[in-house]
Amino acid sequence: MKIKLLITAGILATTMASQAAVMSTSSSAPTSGDYFSDAFSTIAGSAYRTDKRYGGQSFVHTTTDNKKWELNSITFLGFDGTNVDLSKITMHVFEGNGTSGTQLGSGITFGTGTVADFAGKYFTMSLTEAETDAIGELTSGEQYTAVIITDDSTNYVRITRSTTDTSYTAGQGIYQNSPVTNGDAVFFVEGTVAVPEPSSAALLGLGGLALILRRRK
Repeated sequence: MKIKLLITAGILATTMASQAAVMSTSSSAPTSGDYFSDAFSTIAGSAYRTDKRYGGQSFVHTTTDNKKWELNSITFLGFDGTNVDLSKITMHVFEGNGTSGTQLGSGITFGTGTVADFAGKYFTMSLTEAETDAIGELTSGEQYTAVIITDDSTNYVRITRSTTDTSYTAGQGIYQNSPVTNGDAVFFVEGTVAVPEPSSAALLGLGGLALILRRRK
């Protein structure tokens, strides 16, 4: 059971295989919900390549009461890339800043199809429930890194770099597998607070009841 905190709006979805994550694009940045990001930048003078090397962003999310949370999607702003084959793109999540930490889950794929043009488009990578579960519950206040990589050296998407660079202080942009000094990607992260499954909640309730009864004796 999950409590939904955020809603991604205004997205034009590309049809994918049912078991794959969904890659969708929009001309507008996400605005609904408690998104955390570097800045809502729309212009940049450079970009992070993703051809056969990781590009993305590290980040920290602190939840209310420091509850565990789960990653549902991440959005980047495309700098360029035309007729990109989605079967060539994978997304990866790592602990810590960069790609040298423990990988959580496996590479996330996006089925088949192409995106005609990434330039100036916000592209959201929405995970399936199984992929969210594979990544697991994330710790409030801890740093994680989300990156994409394209298995093609000639046809790939580049991620827009923020014009404000260090406006996001809890992470860094990732370029060619490594964190960038004084640089951030334009990014938006969506998550949900993790709550106990009904069976776990029931066990916790029984444990509390047993403690109360024991104190009454």
